[in-house]
Amino acid sequence: MRQFKKNEIQSVFKIKWIFYSALIITLYFDVQSQDPFNSPKFWILIISSTFLFGSILTSKIKFSSESRRFFRLLTVLGISYLLVMIVSSFYAYSWKIAIFGDSFRRNGLLTYIGFIVFFLASALFVRFENILIALRIVFLAGLVTGAYALIQFSGHDWVKWSAPNQVISTFGNTNFSGAGMSIFAIIIFGLTLIQFKNKVISLVYFSTFIVLIYMITRTNARQALIMLALGLSMILLLLLHRKNKKIWQLSLSGICLIFALALFGLFKVGPLQSFIYKSSISVREFYWRAGIEMFQQNPFLGIGPDHYGVYFKEFRDPAYPLAYGWGITSSNAHNIFIQNFATGGLFLGLIYLAIQVIVGFRALKLIVSTKGTQQLIAVSLFSAWIAYQAQSLVSIEFIGLSIWGWIISGTLVGLSFQNLEQGNKPSLRSSVEFNIPMVIVTTVTLILALLVVIPLRQSERSAWKLNIQFDPKNQQQTEIFNSSVTQVLNGKFTPTEYKNLAAVNLLRIGQKDKALQILNDTLNSDPRNLDTLAVLVDLNEKNGNYNSAIYYRNQIAKYDPWNAQNYLGLAQLYKVTNDLTNMKVMVDKILSFASSDPIAEVAKKEFIQNSN
Repeated sequence: MRQFKKNEIQSVFKIKWIFYSALIITLYFDVQSQDPFNSPKFWILIISSTFLFGSILTSKIKFSSESRRFFRLLTVLGISYLLVMIVSSFYAYSWKIAIFGDSFRRNGLLTYIGFIVFFLASALFVRFENILIALRIVFLAGLVTGAYALIQFSGHDWVKWSAPNQVISTFGNTNFSGAGMSIFAIIIFGLTLIQFKNKVISLVYFSTFIVLIYMITRTNARQALIMLALGLSMILLLLLHRKNKKIWQLSLSGICLIFALALFGLFKVGPLQSFIYKSSISVREFYWRAGIEMFQQNPFLGIGPDHYGVYFKEFRDPAYPLAYGWGITSSNAHNIFIQNFATGGLFLGLIYLAIQVIVGFRALKLIVSTKGTQQLIAVSLFSAWIAYQAQSLVSIEFIGLSIWGWIISGTLVGLSFQNLEQGNKPSLRSSVEFNIPMVIVTTVTLILALLVVIPLRQSERSAWKLNIQFDPKNQQQTEIFNSSVTQVLNGKFTPTEYKNLAAVNLLRIGQKDKALQILNDTLNSDPRNLDTLAVLVDLNEKNGNYNSAIYYRNQIAKYDPWNAQNYLGLAQLYKVTNDLTNMKVMVDKILSFASSDPIAEVAKKEFIQNSN
């Protein structure tokens, strides 16, 4: 076994911190949180990035002049990306969403600070002499997620999820699960080839690879299969290139043709459409168009970090609710590039695009300049990176998956630093001695992180407790419920959705006055929240407060202009209040864009035919 020199020990520790942190982020979920997947991963991301932030600021790396310039470029791009996001957050509708992210997504400013820190740390510390440590941790991630997916598929999961036997692994969603396992499978396949001479280790790697392949197919996530095929094809092309360049050229042409047909198939064109096309692709087209519309109307600063869900119903195509339902919404553009342009504007989108392009070119330069095992490592990582980029065209920044995309990006850059210096290894000047500046920076940032994470975790736990069924006649259970309501309402960073949940549960047990107070207070602080407005409409209609119900329905119409169901409700309210002029306006509105929907027939029968 290779012995590390003293001046390399800190670097190895930082590599382990980067990749073990990513492993924990991927694996960790909390079944006693209202959001069991996104929020817990967000907490770990923020806490773990504090040490890396201190390491980046205080570690002194000896670079070649070319590598130093390139790292400075990446640093400038990363800082610029965050600065644009900060400015966009300042003008955003909700500072809570902008900073902490939307509920059940958590893709706000703090998440991207964590991603950028991991990205720069990977570029700064990962080198070929320590890369195998990192890759073994990736193998461990694949092993655990694949094993847990197998347990779920076999029906022996100890957690009772709402959709039993679905292969969500530790990702919470079949598409994320398939995509994550695809990235791990690609890298593990490369590890199998790297360790081919060691039969025992190679067999372990290959067995894990087979399990991952099987579980990926069980997710029914076609995007994951495309990612897997794309990544493995690139590794196999490298092997063919080494053996026979003519066969490699023919294979490359064939693979390019297949993937071109697959790309057409995604849009229901060509001979592969029956295999590739999925109804979810047509749904994503609506998400993309809404995101593009958001960007066109807010080109400079966007609508605000992670605000896509706040504005989706306002910008969605009228055909979307006609096809998928009036209440269905989306909180993301399902395309990371469009999401950046929509939520952060032109400059944020261009900076993100520039980072990806620069990393891609740097990785290609690395592959061309390496040979043997180093080239195979580079190709394996680049194949996983390409697979992640393909996934980012049709999906979102899920923290448990995206952390690997950012780390792999930084790793490819870090490996290129060492190789392009042609033996002039960058070495850490810092020794293994106590690094006081790093401890100070890490401690301060950790305290700040905990000041954010602890209240967020408390609100998640309190909101989760609200879902527990209890007997209102049982004093002890009632006290626990009331305590949870109080904690949710008094939480520093509690999202509106959890306050709505508290109000709905209070209505369920008959505490209407308290629920109404919560809803009114919530609406004052978050007037665009359609869920709050919907509960207020229902409450006022049941109590016979028709004028108030009309007001709230008109507010819904302002933020959800293509909701024929809401217009039908307004028409009914206007009829009850004998406002026949506005009743007719609502009926005409329904017929203007939903004439073929069953709601239009209801409107005709109730308001036109009966009036004749």
